[in-house]
Amino acid sequence: MKASKKSTWAAIGAAVAVTLGAGGVSFTQAALTSGDKPVFVALAEPCRLVDTRPTTNIGPKNTPISAGETNAYEIQVTGANGNCTGSLAIPAEATAVATNVAAIAPSAPSGRSFFTIYPADVALPTTANLNFVDGQPPTPNKVDVGLSADGKIKIFNNDGSAHAAVDVFGYYIDHNHDDRYYTETEIDAALDAKANSADILPAPGVVSNTEDESTTLSGTVARVVSTSIRVPADGFLVVNVSGTFSTDGAGGQLAFCRITKGGTAGAIPIIGSDIEPYTTLSDFGASGAQISGFSAHRVLPVSVADNPLFITTGQAIGFDCQRAGSDTISVTNAHISATYVPRSYAPVGFVFPTL
Repeated sequence: MKASKKSTWAAIGAAVAVTLGAGGVSFTQAALTSGDKPVFVALAEPCRLVDTRPTTNIGPKNTPISAGETNAYEIQVTGANGNCTGSLAIPAEATAVATNVAAIAPSAPSGRSFFTIYPADVALPTTANLNFVDGQPPTPNKVDVGLSADGKIKIFNNDGSAHAAVDVFGYYIDHNHDDRYYTETEIDAALDAKANSADILPAPGVVSNTEDESTTLSGTVARVVSTSIRVPADGFLVVNVSGTFSTDGAGGQLAFCRITKGGTAGAIPIIGSDIEPYTTLSDFGASGAQISGFSAHRVLPVSVADNPLFITTGQAIGFDCQRAGSDTISVTNAHISATYVPRSYAPVGFVFPTL
């Protein structure tokens, strides 16, 4: 926003900001508030905006700058001007420019003079940006200067006359630094609005759960519950599953259950004592109607290469089961969770309570 260009400048480091008074540059403590604060954008290479010398002229003026405020040289900065064209053109949104200004062939009756460079829509400041003496060789100085609302600056010469050359090597543009805190209500509202959006995924390494799924098993493999988690690098996934099995007769036996990683290619069978509280899965339902909770866990190696689309879809993790007998087996309150652990921190000695 143009309104902020004369008093608010980008923070340099974390503690110092550059501000313009009336064309002069000073350093002050950076304000730690939100809002528009200009940031510096460097050009790919410096470009010459103006050169008043007739033999090397760039820009509308090819005579030296005479003394006095009425003779101040007004220069259009934003847009395509001088050699600052194409990718080097200064955008209309720029609030200030970083320049190198040179005084060339000065002629000062008093023996000395100076340039003041300032925004074209403010009063002439009482400061100098470049001092020189009569007949001095070309004298440059680095000048950061704010722009007028229509993107212009002026160069004032105090005495005699002098040519000027202005090179631009970057500009400042407003950027909104929103450092406010968000309330729980605001965060919840934003999440609710995106709850069904395919472009919202858990952050890398953050648990993503799908809870309280229920299904009825058949003679084919059935997906009981699944989730996904973003995997930022090769490492491990700690996967936990739990729920309740129930059957109404002795024919409702389990063939197997397994945790899958990215599909059946990553299937890890759960056998023996890996699923509690049974010694073998085939024991379930052997004595008739039965209901019991279960829990299991696996530590799975995971690679980004396992799922090339992990950035957009996440690493899929599932829990599958298949019935062996003829009677119905229901799975209720099924829950799965996955936590990412980087390879440099291989998980060992995990202990999980049984249900």
